[in-house]
Amino acid sequence: MVKVEIEYNPYLITSKFKINDKEPSENSELKYFEDKKLQLWVSRLPNILEKETNFDVLRIIFKGRKIDYLDIVNVFEENSKVSCEHIPVIESQERLEKLKILFDKIQKGPYEELRTSRVREYFEKTFSSEFEIGVIATVSSGKSTVLNAILGKDFIPSKNQACTAKISRIYNEKGKEEFSGAAYAGGEEIQKFAVLSQKDLIQLNENMDVNLIEIYGDIKNIESEELKLVLIDTPGPNNANDFSHKALTYDLISKEYKPLLLYVLNYQQLAITDDRTLLEDIGKEIENSGDTQTSERFIFVLNKFDAKFENVNDDPIEKTIEIAKQHLQNVGIKNPIIIPTSAMTALLIRNKSCEENRILKKMKRNKVEELVEAYEYENFNINNYMNIPQNIVKKMEHKLNEAGTDDERAEILTGIPALEEYITEYLSKYAVPEKLKKAASTFENFINKENIQNKMFDAVRNNEAKMKDMQQAINMLENNYSNKMPQIKEELKKRIQDIEKNGKKQVENYEIKIETISGSLQKKANTNEKMEDRNAAMEKVKQYLENLQSEYFKLKTEMDANIKKTLNDEINKLGKFYENEISNISAGNKNISMIDDLKKILNLNIKNNLNFDEKEFEKILNDTKTK
Repeated sequence: MVKVEIEYNPYLITSKFKINDKEPSENSELKYFEDKKLQLWVSRLPNILEKETNFDVLRIIFKGRKIDYLDIVNVFEENSKVSCEHIPVIESQERLEKLKILFDKIQKGPYEELRTSRVREYFEKTFSSEFEIGVIATVSSGKSTVLNAILGKDFIPSKNQACTAKISRIYNEKGKEEFSGAAYAGGEEIQKFAVLSQKDLIQLNENMDVNLIEIYGDIKNIESEELKLVLIDTPGPNNANDFSHKALTYDLISKEYKPLLLYVLNYQQLAITDDRTLLEDIGKEIENSGDTQTSERFIFVLNKFDAKFENVNDDPIEKTIEIAKQHLQNVGIKNPIIIPTSAMTALLIRNKSCEENRILKKMKRNKVEELVEAYEYENFNINNYMNIPQNIVKKMEHKLNEAGTDDERAEILTGIPALEEYITEYLSKYAVPEKLKKAASTFENFINKENIQNKMFDAVRNNEAKMKDMQQAINMLENNYSNKMPQIKEELKKRIQDIEKNGKKQVENYEIKIETISGSLQKKANTNEKMEDRNAAMEKVKQYLENLQSEYFKLKTEMDANIKKTLNDEINKLGKFYENEISNISAGNKNISMIDDLKKILNLNIKNNLNFDEKEFEKILNDTKTK
């Protein structure tokens, strides 16, 4: 039997492996993944272990969060030769609470420099960071109904002219009874609503000046664990009213922190072509990333599956889902996450005001009966047809067994609760650790910046020998500074000029790319084929313009991301150069140990509470001590 021990820390992004109590050899593939996210290597783990250990029986002991352990279980699920054990650690929510408690203690502590409004504001801003979920859709897919089902009330307008006209950002504010909002034109707030109604939204959508609507309310059915969740209802990339809609969609696709994207498809109209370019770009994004997080962030919601009850001659649902899967695979999206839903039924059940409307009440009763009867007599459960983690499917099955009324059973059978659970799990798996890491780094940086100098002076104030050493060190620094600083300034100036040239060159390269693509598309459009049909000719022109627009926004998003990354890399190099030069100026000052003094001040509270290991702690101190 081969024993493999794995310890994964999603906050530091460290993976530790042991095979039969020994670390992997230097040429092992596992060594490469020691500083990579689990989701980048977990799918490759079975092949790596089989190749490197040639196991007959494999025992895996995993130390880490339960949600990450389930990923390990999932990749070995069909292998009877493998057993998995879990050693639990403190989960993300508890770590967040510990960090908050630690911050509160320091706010009540003796260090005034850490009790300023600036420190509190920065820390709170980090804790309230937003996580976006974009929602786009094909024509008549019921996107607004999906959003309303998640919100639990008939709120977002469902008329085509209303729901496709503006961008809406829905901010999650837990515990809020009513929805409020504001309307913007060109970045300026033009109207505010203490209570926002569906009627208000319809009027705002008809207002030609409005380009953005912000909505604030309780998204009750998604647990976001201290994240400020934002649902973005976008008109979609093919909306002809505003090119910014396409830019928004591509921006969501390419963002570094990988927000979720819900792509709503119509169960009854899968043979669509107007979204092909966007879907191809999603496929490329998944392929180029190489990690499971990217494929997990794109959710294809196959809405209106309950239409199968209206026509007995419809294809079996397995075949329809296979058609959807094939449609997505044809554009490069391998193994897509497909979640069938009946959003209208979920909305009718959740929206309490339906009981006051005779027609809606009857519609709800009919739809509930369809789902419950199909489950009881045919064992039809839509959750079993989803390409989602098995632990979510099992959770839905458990809820079905616990449900006490037909309404409760039918709600689970709509697929909407499974969709919400999937979103919650994604946030817990990826967004919360990222936030925790950022909050901890922010915390430590402030302690370093605000506290170290005063504490260093406290340590030497009553020690005459140290005071003398410090004075000598200051004199030496002044001499070295006056001699070296002109050279450093000149080198910094030269490097900054190089960065500017590099940025301009990248812009020029992308301008050439845009011209090349435009010429290529134009050449393709200008065939010698003569078209007698005016409609066909107009359709060809429309297709050319859409392709050109799509390529432009793709390149613009790529250019923005690449230039930003290049500039960040160059600025980091610039910072390291400056830091090294300043360190050289201070060479010889061996008597003052900033790191030791800082450790005494902190008493390692942060390390103990956040599970930072010693090596990482030293790195953080070294990275921030001169900032």
